[in-house]
Amino acid sequence: RYSLMSNDEQVPLSREVRIVDEYYSIYHVRFGDRIRMEWRISDSLDLTETMVPSFILQPIVENAIYHGLEPRKGKGHLRILSRVHNNMLILMIEDDGLGMGDDELHRLNQIMQSPDAQPMESENGRRSIGLLNIVRRLQLFSDGTGSITVSSTPGQGTSVCVKMPVKEN
Repeated sequence: RYSLMSNDEQVPLSREVRIVDEYYSIYHVRFGDRIRMEWRISDSLDLTETMVPSFILQPIVENAIYHGLEPRKGKGHLRILSRVHNNMLILMIEDDGLGMGDDELHRLNQIMQSPDAQPMESENGRRSIGLLNIVRRLQLFSDGTGSITVSSTPGQGTSVCVKMPVKEN
């Protein structure tokens, strides 16, 4: 519902946190304690005043759950960290899921670096547009100074780091 109703380009980080919490609550009702989510938010951040591109966190969290944690056996963990360093907001989304191999990781990072990139097609034929859309919105929001990098190790998990200039309302 949030993705359909939101046409704001910038929203308070508190709104993005709330949307991820609601998404996780729905997941939790459906799958129980299979995945545990943890927030680590820097005390120096005012979530209601810090502005971010709309719909920037939930697609990354959804990818972590869908591609990394759901297919894995046993319980999984998802951690979302936020902090400010050198006037840049850093959002880190980490999971201990399946991870991905070097070829897939390289292809993903290459696509995110190209402004004309086309979405990646996954093994099941689905086109991956979530990260690419986030990259494009981030570039507009940050006048090209923002970035997303993905690191991953097969069998150990994936980490997505989003960096953007701090903008306050």
